[in-house]
Amino acid sequence: MSVLSTLLWGGMIFLVLSVLLSSQILGGGYARWNMDEQAAEVYQQRKKVRMRWALRCVLVALILFTAALLVYNL
Repeated sequence: MSVLSTLLWGGMIFLVLSVLLSSQILGGGYARWNMDEQAAEVYQQRKKVRMRWALRCVLVALILFTAALLVYNL
């Protein structure tokens, strides 16, 4: 059971990390209206990088949950 719980906890941690990366807590929201063009472009690039990392975290969480399901059924 410890392998199963480890996989489930790992999946939950990666899901929380993906939510934090894509949320406004880490600046994932909208660009501010008083930004100049260069700052807005840098902001958008950083947002794209955060969203890529959030997607990777979701994929890792899905893999961990799938592995937990396989371990549970064996």
